[in-house]
Amino acid sequence: SDWSSDVCSSDLVSFMGWRLEANRQPMKETTATILLVEDSRSDAVLLQESLIEGQGQGDPGFHFTLAESWAEAMALLQKKSFDVLLLDLSLPDSSGRETFIRARAAAPHLPIVVLTGQADEAVGLEAVRQGVQDYLIKGQAYGRQTARAIRYAIERKQVESALTQAEADLQRERDQLEARVRDRTAQLSEANRALQAEVGQRERAEAAHREVLRCLAAAEET
Repeated sequence: SDWSSDVCSSDLVSFMGWRLEANRQPMKETTATILLVEDSRSDAVLLQESLIEGQGQGDPGFHFTLAESWAEAMALLQKKSFDVLLLDLSLPDSSGRETFIRARAAAPHLPIVVLTGQADEAVGLEAVRQGVQDYLIKGQAYGRQTARAIRYAIERKQVESALTQAEADLQRERDQLEARVRDRTAQLSEANRALQAEVGQRERAEAAHREVLRCLAAAEET
């Protein structure tokens, strides 16, 4: 369900607060589309209000879509595309480590920032070790800090994707080179076998010619 700073409204709202630069190249400023998976409507509203307060003058905005369960988030991920996933780790149908593992599996190319309680900070750290871009402790990280986390998560995921693509391209080139080497080696082996066969044929022809000459010489002697 989409939401705005008015708790009673479900309209989409843009929030100001981030500027994205990828690979150190300036990009066109656009609103970041964010899927917020949070079962507490009050926490969701607090997050949005703090982002509004921490926005910079002239910054592009945030466009939030709210999912209040993992099942709802999964349905939205299948229907829409997002720039980043803000994921509460305590949901009605998923909690803790299981939640970010599901998220990584469902959206491997999407930057993820997990939201944890203070008592669950260790789970947030584990999530980062498992490939999640960042984690925030609820109630301690709002406004500019959250905006930076969102921006850096997107940037890190872009760099990660670029590196993955570069590695894939390099591996493909290596595979192509190895295939060419194998083909060339096979061609050279075939050429070598043909040459050896030709040399053997010539040697046999020369031996036969020498035998003919020997026989002729012997006939003349008699």
